[in-house]
Amino acid sequence: MFCKNCGNDLKDGAAFCPKCGTPVNAGDTTGKEKSVTGGTTEGSNRNSGSAPFITSIADMEFGAAPRKSGNTSAAGGEKNGKSSGNAAIRQAAGFLTGKLGTIADHATAVLGKLQGFSVGGKKIVLSQNLLILAAAVVLALVIGIANGARISNFFHRTFSSPEKYYQYVEKKAVKELSGNLAEWYVEGLDMLNFYDRRVEGKLTVELGKEGEEFLGLLGLVGLDMSWLKSAGISGGMSVKNGRVSMDMAAVLNKNNILSGNMLVDMDSESVYVQIPEINKKYLGFDLEEMGQQVDPEEWADMQSINRQLMEAMPNKAKFQKLLTRYFNLALGCVEDVKKSSTTLKVEGIQVKCTELKVTIDADTMQDMMRVVLEKMLADKDIKTILTEVVRAGEGINGDMDPMDAYEEFQESVEEMLEDLDRYGVDMDKIVMKVYVNGKGEIIGRKLDVEGTSISILMPQKGSKFGYELSCKPRYGGDIKLSGSGRRSGDTISGDFQLRYNGASLLDVSVKKLNLKKLKQGRPDGRLEIQLASKIGELGRYIPGLSVLDDMALTADMKSSKGSYQCTLGITYDEEKVGSIGASIQTGKGSKASVPKGKSVVLVEDTDDFLEWTEGIDLGGMTKALEKADAPDEIVEALEEADELLEDLEDLDDLDSIGIPSLWGIWSLFGMHETYIDINVLDMDTAVPAEDW
Repeated sequence: MFCKNCGNDLKDGAAFCPKCGTPVNAGDTTGKEKSVTGGTTEGSNRNSGSAPFITSIADMEFGAAPRKSGNTSAAGGEKNGKSSGNAAIRQAAGFLTGKLGTIADHATAVLGKLQGFSVGGKKIVLSQNLLILAAAVVLALVIGIANGARISNFFHRTFSSPEKYYQYVEKKAVKELSGNLAEWYVEGLDMLNFYDRRVEGKLTVELGKEGEEFLGLLGLVGLDMSWLKSAGISGGMSVKNGRVSMDMAAVLNKNNILSGNMLVDMDSESVYVQIPEINKKYLGFDLEEMGQQVDPEEWADMQSINRQLMEAMPNKAKFQKLLTRYFNLALGCVEDVKKSSTTLKVEGIQVKCTELKVTIDADTMQDMMRVVLEKMLADKDIKTILTEVVRAGEGINGDMDPMDAYEEFQESVEEMLEDLDRYGVDMDKIVMKVYVNGKGEIIGRKLDVEGTSISILMPQKGSKFGYELSCKPRYGGDIKLSGSGRRSGDTISGDFQLRYNGASLLDVSVKKLNLKKLKQGRPDGRLEIQLASKIGELGRYIPGLSVLDDMALTADMKSSKGSYQCTLGITYDEEKVGSIGASIQTGKGSKASVPKGKSVVLVEDTDDFLEWTEGIDLGGMTKALEKADAPDEIVEALEEADELLEDLEDLDDLDSIGIPSLWGIWSLFGMHETYIDINVLDMDTAVPAEDW
């Protein structure tokens, strides 16, 4: 059998020509279409119905000319006014429709069952053409969704110039890059918010089995630390509605031993301090009397300006839109691109791909800068953002007019354009090789500039991938991180090795590392790092270093929006030595309550402070230490101190024993540079200056 259109040799039973897509029985009219009430159709074979229709859909989709027998040849050339390009497109369309042929057979077989059906007792009759149309649309959607990336990339790669194809694949990468940068932008913008913000942090040191055994060795020198399992510090700060609250706690064996709370109320110009383990009552101070001149109205204005500035800044979507716009503008200036087919092989993973060799010289870079600057001059989005930000910050910028600020911006851009035309760009040529897979995804880059080569390659075959990150400086000192593993969605696991000038330094194991989160600045997964085997062997010849052979550093990371956790651990012979954990969480602030009544002692003089000292009770710390399994010696010493304080409460005059009660109280909290004056000459047990 031979194709009636192009003459291609056909296999027996073929329905379509795999070369040009023409139906084998084109023009055969033995099957006649007619509507019936019984749900059957004559002539409902693929050749007379579904497949030619699908082929015509492909023609319309890909721009092929209407098919006429013998109007084009498979070899190309022009005939009857039709270009050779249409023949190539028809070939591609025929290939796709041929893949759909088997599915179309089954779909057509059930069309008759769908032609006659009842709705509410009334029989509905549909024509075969309508049913074929519906089937074709459904099939096209299914196949398009499943293979849309490959189909789209095929046509761009085949029919676009190297420059246009490079811009196509880079624009897809730019979309992802701008989205990731937008996430960084939002996180950074949140850090500038001081009108409605809460930040909490924790730092913990925890011992494992090996660490406890090591610490137990201190008992040989008379220091018992076997009870110590973990220690840390936690704290937070919240700002909202003119109030700033802070808290901090010292943690021992997961128990709060000593904590402190502070509240600054700008409306009342007061500050309150509490140490709950010592005294439940707050100490209250007046900011003005302490020498801190705070104007509540100025504070409120600053809060309002901060809020307005945050609202004036572009949101995530607008920021991403701007980045994409200017990245794509710069890409449009790239004209020196060479396209070829190659095979990318990394760590045993071999993938056929397209290589795009891109050259960016000084002239190209100059064009990039010019088109970006010229666009900025006329960009309405930039104008809106700039004027709104200036308007929001009028309290800071004085009486600066937003339009005047925008005009100054334009003048600066125009000066940059003039300098660009006058001096040009002084740079060495950049040569970049971009590797693209069948889906149009970039799977690797190699960058050469000024004799330095940088590459990042990650081909994937099935779920397996190879990875290489290398830097070869102009004057030597090659660094390479390479390895392989498996990928599932955005998550990878694998083993890698860090080398310097070919010599292995570190072995790195990765488990369930989320690449998407990593690109957004939110690391999530596990890393394990240890010395390479050859390096470990060298340690055996150096006294004391052989222990490193069985040691490993681990990093367990967990992050999401507004939450970051990282635990660095040390293991020895796969047993935990110890770990350092850090976490931070951010979110909206909460307005703290101002202590009132008997819960606070307002300090105006020494007598007020003495009133607060009468409520000191170290029993809370004692119980916390006991709960933390602290040694009896520490607990007993604290109990004796508590008894001493109780004895002091019976004294009429605390100054009589020479204790400067208020000396440096406020300085203890780091809020004031001066001390409260106490005249030691007025004390009953004053110390002569010369003795001091």
